[in-house]
Amino acid sequence: MKKGNWQGGGVRGQALFCGVQYTNEISRATAVRTPDGKIHTKVEKIQNLTDTMDSAEMSQLNLCGALGLEGGFLREALRDLLADAVPVLLPVWGLPFWLEFPVRLAAYVAVLMILRVVSPGGAARNRYHGAEHKVLNCARARLELTPENAKAQSPIHDACGTVEGAWMVFLSTLLASLIVTPWWPVTCVLAVAAKVILKACLSKLWEKTVSGKKNAFARAVRRMGMAAQRLWTSEPRDAELEVALAAFKLSAGQQVKLRAGSKTIVVQPGLGMVGRRKR
Repeated sequence: MKKGNWQGGGVRGQALFCGVQYTNEISRATAVRTPDGKIHTKVEKIQNLTDTMDSAEMSQLNLCGALGLEGGFLREALRDLLADAVPVLLPVWGLPFWLEFPVRLAAYVAVLMILRVVSPGGAARNRYHGAEHKVLNCARARLELTPENAKAQSPIHDACGTVEGAWMVFLSTLLASLIVTPWWPVTCVLAVAAKVILKACLSKLWEKTVSGKKNAFARAVRRMGMAAQRLWTSEPRDAELEVALAAFKLSAGQQVKLRAGSKTIVVQPGLGMVGRRKR
């Protein structure tokens, strides 16, 4: 039986309103903190190379449901939907383009800021988001995974899905501002359709031209997206860092037997390998 480190895309993270999830090619580890202050963890393993796993969102919902937190999970999902819909469907089509476009962008930022203030779950998720990035940056720097080392890292991560998401908001808002018809229901439908098409096209284009690329264009695009990342992240407290560290150590510490043809391989993901994450 052969042992070795997994040489795939590495660990990817995602923040929840009550915790953090990290996924690698062989397992998905989630750590959440319940209102009583306890940290609960869950690991899902891939038993062979052809196994499929539930989506990250479904995995999170299942765990939140088991802990009685599904209400908060669904509320945060609805708030995300509201924030995404506002810049596209805001009824300001009568304004000239030079004014309509910045108004839509400002409305999106305003909704995020308001939800951060009025939604305890939203504010907590932003802190967990920052904690998730700090732990990934700590692992990338090959430092010991301690609260002190993690706290010293930046809450910004260049491979975060919000970098692409920031461009998605910018471009979909631009398209919504350019679409003009005499009937507002038609305008709404076209704006939504344009966003759906743009999302599919942008994801493919991003993978080919920006994600993981080291040329000047890709770096410039990532930097501009990272400038907007503060909208979705906050400086974490020790409590959020503790949860993120628990999830990452659990994810990186898994050993799983995989079937590769007639051979059985024991693999374990490396701590220092970090990859692109979902928003």
